Amino acid sequence: MTESTRLVAVEERKLNALLGELDEQHFRGELRAAGWRCAIAALRPGHYGSARYDYRRISIAEHLLADVPELRRTLLHEMIHAALHIAGDPSHQGRNESHGAAFAAELARLAAAGEDVSGEEDYVTCGDTSASRLQIAAVAYLARQRRSEHPAGKFDAGGRWYPVKAEWRTCCDGLREPSCSFPYSLLKHCCTIAHLSRLYGVDTVALRNAVAQAKRSCVTDVPPKAVEAAMLSR
Repeated sequence: MTESTRLVAVEERKLNALLGELDEQHFRGELRAAGWRCAIAALRPGHYGSARYDYRRISIAEHLLADVPELRRTLLHEMIHAALHIAGDPSHQGRNESHGAAFAAELARLAAAGEDVSGEEDYVTCGDTSASRLQIAAVAYLARQRRSEHPAGKFDAGGRWYPVKAEWRTCCDGLREPSCSFPYSLLKHCCTIAHLSRLYGVDTVALRNAVAQAKRSCVTDVPPKAVEAAMLSR
């Protein structure tokens, strides 16, 4: 075992000890009981942590070892994802956005328990489940799917499409950059439920249900003024 490997092993033991402590304190020991463990990993630039449901593993970026408060916040963030997945929360299944209402509620619970989770709320999509706003977002999604409405954006000289500032949301970060081979990567993303939920400030799972309801009831249009009001009041 090399010295660097030994040091990583030592830090991972400390990390798993912290996982156990936080698990007992805030999650009734359910994560460790389900086999969840921590590992130190070289993640993509700008990424602090990730939760792999298939491996039951929380990965923490190596550079966080030098920032204990940020490491704790990141670990709690990923532990929320793991706990909601164990509980079978629908926002953590399939193609749903996992930073919606359930995630926001867990953040609030940890904050009330005295944990510093400042900054983590920036990841929250939104917990809005009001019927009027969901209907507007659902109709907008269906219109984009039919191509009767298009995301706000423009093409560059090379034919690559980019969203304008008003269209861009945090879900667009980290996606494949438009290229000659994939000029519409962001355009396609801006027509997804994950993006529309952030654009209109609604919960993703609730929006998916609203889209199904709109299809069943053949709701195809919403007055333009209602759409504008929904966008302005996000």
